[in-house]
Amino acid sequence: MSGSTTTPRRPPNVPFFLVPPELFSIVTDAAPFPIYRCSSVSPENRPFLKTLNLKTILSLTAEKPSKPLRAISEEQNLNLVHLGLWQPRNLEASQPLSKSAVEKTLQLLTTDNLPALLVDGGHGIFVGVLRKLMGWNHTSIILEYRSFAGNHPRYGNEEFIEMVDTSRINIPEGIEFLAWHGPKSNEEDKEGESEGGGEKNKGESKDVGVTSRSRAELVKK
Repeated sequence: MSGSTTTPRRPPNVPFFLVPPELFSIVTDAAPFPIYRCSSVSPENRPFLKTLNLKTILSLTAEKPSKPLRAISEEQNLNLVHLGLWQPRNLEASQPLSKSAVEKTLQLLTTDNLPALLVDGGHGIFVGVLRKLMGWNHTSIILEYRSFAGNHPRYGNEEFIEMVDTSRINIPEGIEFLAWHGPKSNEEDKEGESEGGGEKNKGESKDVGVTSRSRAELVKK
């Protein structure tokens, strides 16, 4: 009919909106190798995850990966790695994440395995350690941890993140995003002091990626 308009029909089983996983966020957007995080994955997240062009999903919980997570990984031909780092019986332990567990996870975050998604309960502590390796200051790290922990933050976990000695963690080759954000070497510190920084610059913490605005938003949460 002349002048009439037709509304395009939506194909069956195609959602109007892409639904991200619960507590989904970007850990680092160092293109073209981003790292993402979320607390869980459900079937409705399938179209959204497909847009991320993932290569790897790292499950950091002690429990076996959920059925939806296994199905999505198989459907999208993703490398699903169950690290089993998280032990529920040790939630209040003084060392909720071991040095070897951190190093094992880092080995899987090389460029060959990215983009990657960190999923399940244990990723909060790991990301906190990762932020220390990236040079974030402690306040920003804890604010981020609490924003994802919701009503269930744990002092023991926060204390572990604060006390962990990242200088003893062996960083494997191929971790490109840490090459840009890692702590300065002793030689670089000396150069900075000789250029006029003196005691003013000595011991300063980097606040990478968290602006005053984003920090305020985290506090409100």
